[in-house]
Amino acid sequence: MDINQDASNSWPGEVVLFSWADYIDPEVVAQFTQETGIEVRIETYDSPSQMKGYMRSKPGRYDIAVVDEFSMAELSEIQLIAPLNHAEIPNIKNMSEDFMGRDFDPTNRYSVPYTWGSVLIAYRNDKIEEPEESWSLLWDETLKGQIAIIEDEDDAFAVGLISSGFSIRSEKVDELNQVAKKMLDHAKNLRPKYLELEKIKEQLDSGALSAALCYSGDAMVMADENENISCFIPKEGAPLYIDSFTLVRDAPNRENAHKFIDFMSRGEIAGQNATYLWMATPNDAAIPHIDPETLEDTTVFLDKETFAKCGFYGMPTAKRDKITNQAMKFIMDEIHLNLVDEKSAE
Repeated sequence: MDINQDASNSWPGEVVLFSWADYIDPEVVAQFTQETGIEVRIETYDSPSQMKGYMRSKPGRYDIAVVDEFSMAELSEIQLIAPLNHAEIPNIKNMSEDFMGRDFDPTNRYSVPYTWGSVLIAYRNDKIEEPEESWSLLWDETLKGQIAIIEDEDDAFAVGLISSGFSIRSEKVDELNQVAKKMLDHAKNLRPKYLELEKIKEQLDSGALSAALCYSGDAMVMADENENISCFIPKEGAPLYIDSFTLVRDAPNRENAHKFIDFMSRGEIAGQNATYLWMATPNDAAIPHIDPETLEDTTVFLDKETFAKCGFYGMPTAKRDKITNQAMKFIMDEIHLNLVDEKSAE
């Protein structure tokens, strides 16, 4: 869908969903339209920063946005999303308590959980044979120039923290500074690429990359479609994330938006969608409706031991933001220098 489509094209018989690409089962969308007569128009973004930029510039363009934790907290603070009417979303009762009331929205005033997963490593098994399942793979000097990191400071720092043995929620200045130095040294010495998710997927698929930071759902789909791609959750643990539905502040079709969110929270629908995405769902009522192969995959639905090693992001403080933002500036400057050097050498 053309992201530049004029919002004035919105009409009462539709709902406009703003989301990652390929992040919903088309058959589920078709069933919603068949049941309600409401058409679903999907527009997509490539990164959280792009998503927030479009929502700032045209908050009346969309009805529902699929939003990560950090973006949710930011968007609610600057009032670009609106409170939900839980009375119009009775299927919210299906959500597991593990995924409700999180830091980014303590009363779920703005959000209904949609999917959850982990940040992990996807790699080319035709280039790397039986790697140790550790974050250390991203620091393997033999992979210099063949590694990619998701261009998101929260994900990058979370990996830096957890691979260093620190809490993913650390606010300790000395630990944050250690991680900042670790990630900057990584940029200088191993020349990783910092890329948007779609570019990581493209370059892993083509073989231009050997290993990359990736989201579990995307990694599982890539591994299913390309026999040369595998993935693993590192033994040290991994960051966990939740993506949620939220109502955009100036949504032109609010009633339809609530109907859609409630439909997507229905047990059998959430189960079918989770199977299609090869992703974990926070919906307890969905479990009986998920394909056994997906449900039994411990890279998707983590076993208790792995889950205990992992952690959800906490909401960063101004102190942490200052350190991570400054570090990312230095890292991106270094990445830019690497690119200049590569072009000069051509």
